[in-house]
Amino acid sequence: VTIDAAAGFSNIGSLTSTGPTKIDGAVGTSSFQRYDGAVTLLGATDLTASNVTFGSTVDGGASPLNVTGDLFIDGAVTNLGGLDVVGITDLGADITTVSGGQTYNGSVILSGSGTRTLTGSGQTVSFLGDLDGGGLALHVNSNLNLQADLSNLSSFEAQQTATLAGNITTAAGQQFDAAVTVGGDSVLNSTSSALVQFDSTVSSSGSNLDIVADTRFKLAVSGLYDLSVSGDATIENTVTTTNDQTFSGPVTVAVTGGQFTGNLVAFGSTVDGGTRNLDIIGNASIGGAVTGVAAFDVSGATDLGANVTSTNTQTYTGAVTLSGDATAKSTGGSVVFSSTIDGGQTLVVDTSTGATLTGSVGQSTRLAGLSVSGGLAGISVGDSIATVGDQEFSSGVTLTGDATLNSTSGNVTFAGQVNGGKALVVETDGGVATFTQGAGLVTCLTSLTTGSAIVSADVKTSGNQSYGNLTLTGGDRELTATLVTFGGDVDGGNAAIEVKGSTGIDETISNATTITVTGVTDLSGNVITSGKQDYQSSVVLTGASVLTGSDATLGSITGNNQSLEINAAAVLSGGTNLASLSVIGTTNLTADMESNGNQSYTGKVTSIGGNRNLNGSTV
Repeated sequence: VTIDAAAGFSNIGSLTSTGPTKIDGAVGTSSFQRYDGAVTLLGATDLTASNVTFGSTVDGGASPLNVTGDLFIDGAVTNLGGLDVVGITDLGADITTVSGGQTYNGSVILSGSGTRTLTGSGQTVSFLGDLDGGGLALHVNSNLNLQADLSNLSSFEAQQTATLAGNITTAAGQQFDAAVTVGGDSVLNSTSSALVQFDSTVSSSGSNLDIVADTRFKLAVSGLYDLSVSGDATIENTVTTTNDQTFSGPVTVAVTGGQFTGNLVAFGSTVDGGTRNLDIIGNASIGGAVTGVAAFDVSGATDLGANVTSTNTQTYTGAVTLSGDATAKSTGGSVVFSSTIDGGQTLVVDTSTGATLTGSVGQSTRLAGLSVSGGLAGISVGDSIATVGDQEFSSGVTLTGDATLNSTSGNVTFAGQVNGGKALVVETDGGVATFTQGAGLVTCLTSLTTGSAIVSADVKTSGNQSYGNLTLTGGDRELTATLVTFGGDVDGGNAAIEVKGSTGIDETISNATTITVTGVTDLSGNVITSGKQDYQSSVVLTGASVLTGSDATLGSITGNNQSLEINAAAVLSGGTNLASLSVIGTTNLTADMESNGNQSYTGKVTSIGGNRNLNGSTV
C-alpha cells in the first residue's frame, strides 16, 4: 500500500498495514499505527499516534521521520534523513541515518538480543530520556548527546564525539573513541569493574565526572571540577581539574602522562610512574606506594601516607603531613622538603645526592621518628625537629637556620659531621646525642647545646658549647668555643681533652689522659686524669673541687670561699679567697696564696720568681 498523505489522510482511529508500505507525508491516528511489512519512506514523514510499530525493515529514502507517540522498532531502519521521537522508543533493531541525526525525547528500551547500533556519521544521536539497555550492548556510531541516564547495558561504545550530561551503567566495559565533553555531572559505572576507555580528550566547563570502573585516559583531561576513579587507572596524558582528583585504585602513568593539576590530587592506592616524571600541581594525598617515577614534584601541601621512590629529584614545596609511616627515596636525585613536616608517624628520607629539610619538623605534631640519609651531598636542616623516638642523620648535616632537635624518648645521632654558621640545640629526654664525625670543622656552628652526648671527633663553635653527661671517644678531643660548659659527668675515653676557650666544669671529668684549657676555667667539680692538667688562664671556683693527675698547672685562682684539693704536682699562679687549699705533691708557687681556712702542702714547695706570701688560718 502507498499512503500519500499529501492527498489527505485524516480522522483515522487506528492503522494496520500487513504488507509492504510506502509513506509520504503526515499520518495521524487517534490510536495506534502498525506496519507489519517493510516500510519505505517516499518523503518527509510525520507519524502521530498513541504508538507506532514497525514490524519489519524501514528504508528511509534519505527522508526524515518524526514520530509523536511511542515507537516500537522490530526491523532494521536504514537510510533515514533523520529521526525524532516524542515518546517512548523500543529499539529491537539497529537504526542508520544519513543526515539529520537521531533524537529520542522520551525514554528508550533496548529489546531483542545482541548489540544495538545507532549509526549516523557526522550527525548526533541525542538521548533526552533515560535508556534501559535490557542487558544488551549499545554502539553509537555517531556523535552522542547524552542528557539522561543509560543503564542495564552489557557494554557501551561511542565511536564519535560524545557530550555527557548523564550516567552510563554497564556490566562490561565502556569505550569512547573520540573526544568527550562532560556537559553535566556524570557517573560511568561498570558493575564488573571492566575498563572505561577514552581514546581522545576529555573536557568540561566545570562538571563532575565519577568513574566506578577501571579507567584509561589516552589523551588530556581538562576542565572538570571533580574527577573520581574508583578502579585501576591508566593515565597517558595530563589531567587537569578545577577542584579535586581522586584515584581510589592503583594508577599507572604511561606515554606522556604524569602531570596532575587540581586543588587536591588523591591517590588511594599504588602509583606506577612508568619511568616518567610525576608532577602534581596542587595539593597531594599519597595513600599508596609511588614507584617507578623519574622526578616527583608536589607544588602544594602533601598528605604522605606511603613510600615514594624515584630515580630523580623529589620536591615537596608545601607543608607535609604524615598519615602513615613513609619513606621518600631517590636513587639518583635529591629529596627536598621546602616547608613544614608534621604527623605522628615515622619518616625515612633516603637519597645519595642530598636531602633538604627547610621548614620545621614535628612542631605541630611530633613525628614518631626520623631517619635521613643524604649521601655525599649531605643533609640540609633549616629549622627545629621534634620526634617521640629516634632521629638519625646518616650523612653530614649543614645547618641553614638555628635548629632545636628534640626527642622525648629516643636518641639523636649524627653519623656525619655537622656544619653551618647557626646554633644547634639537641634535647634528648633520657636519650643520647651522638656526634660521630664532630661538628663545625668546615663551618663553625655559632653554638652547640646538648644533654647527654657522645662526641667522637672535634667540635668548633664561634660561640658557646654546653653538654650534659658527655662521653668522648675515638682519641684525643679538641673543643673550640668561646665557652665550653660541662654540665654533667665527662668520660674522656682514655685520651686527651683540649678546650680552646673558657670552660665550666660542674661535675666530674674522668678517664682522661690530660686536659688543657686555654681560657678561663669555672670549676665546681672534679677532674681526674692519668697525666697533666693545664689551666692556662685564670681559675674561678664556684664549688668545692678536686683535681687528680700527674701534674696540675693553674692560672690565678679566685676562690669565692670554696675549697680546692690538688692530688698532683702543682704549679700555682696565686690565689685569693679560697676556703682551703690542699696539695698532695710538689708545689711551685709563682704568686701569693690566700685562703680563709687551711693551706696544706704535702710535698716540696718552691717559690718561683720572688718572695711568696701564704695567708691562711693554718699553713
